[in-house]
Amino acid sequence: MKTATLDRPMESTPVTAPAEPMKALVQDDCGTARGRPTSLSVRKASIVAGTGYLLLSILAGFGNYGVLAHLVTTGNAIKTANAITASKGLFLLGIGSLAAVAVLDVIVALAMLKVFSPVSKRLSRLAAGLRTVYAGVFALAIYQLVGVLRVLGNANQALQGVSAFNNIWNGGLMLFGLHLLLLGYMAYKSEYVPKWLGILIAVAGLGYLFDSVASVFSLGLTTKIASLTFIGEVALIVWLLIKGRHIKLSDELASEHR
Repeated sequence: MKTATLDRPMESTPVTAPAEPMKALVQDDCGTARGRPTSLSVRKASIVAGTGYLLLSILAGFGNYGVLAHLVTTGNAIKTANAITASKGLFLLGIGSLAAVAVLDVIVALAMLKVFSPVSKRLSRLAAGLRTVYAGVFALAIYQLVGVLRVLGNANQALQGVSAFNNIWNGGLMLFGLHLLLLGYMAYKSEYVPKWLGILIAVAGLGYLFDSVASVFSLGLTTKIASLTFIGEVALIVWLLIKGRHIKLSDELASEHR
């Protein structure tokens, strides 16, 4: 006689996920971990940097050559004070454009930090810090022009205010030159910026450094070297806007992020 047996169903063992959640491996547009630079993030930063650089160049040209060079006569306090008094609106517009340049300098500094962080996080931060401090010095220089409006009744003081603007700004350009030197070095060492462009950027930085030192020590140079070496900045703007949007980081470069 056969005895019937009840087959007990086998208990299924739940499959448990690994104890360590893969938080560090959250992927983004280029398959790199969150927090690391990606091709897309560098491209976006390149467009921001190039656009900001272009705008500040236009505004700086207007403020310096369209306003100050038009209203200020070196060595002639009375003519300068009279010209500013007759064109206060234009003078204020020039101050506003230069103030916008200082703000854009900070924006460009932060964007450049993103563009070059795949090369060296440490050096890109230093370069951004130098340009940000320079923007603060430039803002202090611009404040001297604001003071000029309060002393137009005293022509000598008005011209002294303009001279103070130039002196502070020229001294601050030393920081800007160092910033460009670091950018030039990182561009040269990178895999996505042409080496010739890195050289041109570094030469532009040397031009600003030379002019700044010459101004601080009153060497009395009639020609500013930066007026010849600025081509490096122009080339950088063009590259950021045209070629920068096509940057593609290698897997090795994206993962280093020193």
